[in-house]
Amino acid sequence: MALSRQHRRFLFLFLFVVVVSVLTFWSRLALAWRDFGYLTRPLWDHPERPFTVVPHYPRSTLSSSEWCSLHGWKPRTSTPKVFDAVIFSVEIDLLQLRLRELYDVVDGFVILESDRTFTGLPKNTTFADNKHLFDWASDKIHYAFHEGHELKPGEHPFDQEAQMRTSMNAALERAGVRQGDLVLMSDVDELPRASTLELLKTCDYGDVIHLQLANYVYSFEFLLDHDSWRASVRRHPSTGYSHGRVSETLLGDAGWHCSFCFRHIADFQFKMQAYSHADRSRAELLGEERIQKVICDGTDIFDMLPEAYSWSELARKMAPMQRTNSAMDVPRLLKEKPEQYRYLLPGGCEREKA
Repeated sequence: MALSRQHRRFLFLFLFVVVVSVLTFWSRLALAWRDFGYLTRPLWDHPERPFTVVPHYPRSTLSSSEWCSLHGWKPRTSTPKVFDAVIFSVEIDLLQLRLRELYDVVDGFVILESDRTFTGLPKNTTFADNKHLFDWASDKIHYAFHEGHELKPGEHPFDQEAQMRTSMNAALERAGVRQGDLVLMSDVDELPRASTLELLKTCDYGDVIHLQLANYVYSFEFLLDHDSWRASVRRHPSTGYSHGRVSETLLGDAGWHCSFCFRHIADFQFKMQAYSHADRSRAELLGEERIQKVICDGTDIFDMLPEAYSWSELARKMAPMQRTNSAMDVPRLLKEKPEQYRYLLPGGCEREKA
């Protein structure tokens, strides 16, 4: 006998509730499994092998020979050119900080930009659309465009990221990088001090060295740790462009890493969805009010447990981030124009919505 209209509606509603419940259950189960992995990481994972850390000394009135000797190096017989190579997304303010900090010690800025995120989403060419803001540095800028694509079935965001890094190798060649030149390889938000590059131009440290950067989150108010090491300076052509470990040596206290340091809430939302680790982002994390509270409280924007390799480290990282009350050690532009970049300084956590 055919079901009545009322029975069909009831059956449809019942099936709808079952499907939603199952999807919700699996979603929560996946999150619980992820958190279980982070909680038990000390049992099954281990940290990167330790670096050999080179203590970092200021030059002050030292001669080149004295300065290099303090670091265990010898002065160079000739000064190499230095190129700064970055893959750019939307971090327009951080790029301003970067170029102002490094302009006097860098010979060329190689800026690679795509019309797609690593996750394959369309994006504006933010640098090309705002290049007038960098007219003052145009004599040193080498811009390159990478045509991205929508991810194919089975393709991972890291695949698209790898393609971008391959494009950077070609962009460096077009920019005129020659054998023996130094190439700074880092993300836009990984910013060495100008004095760090001056040291590496002056002293022969070898082929490759990583840079220890202070890890800040949201602004220079919240100091997470000093564990950032992925930025590196390499003698061309010792390696291709990459963001991984290529050396056992780390220069201590070399600069700053400011993650999620954006002016607008919309940029936080964009970055969360464009992240190579796209599985971290969920719709309920993207609300404006929630993001604003996270920024001012200094809590994790992805609502995740920290990556830790011992129980003591896990307990330490689960505590609220260290809040700083000093802007003495910040990039040059923040000292020159503090009101323009108030949101990046202690006490300036409020963000603009658009």
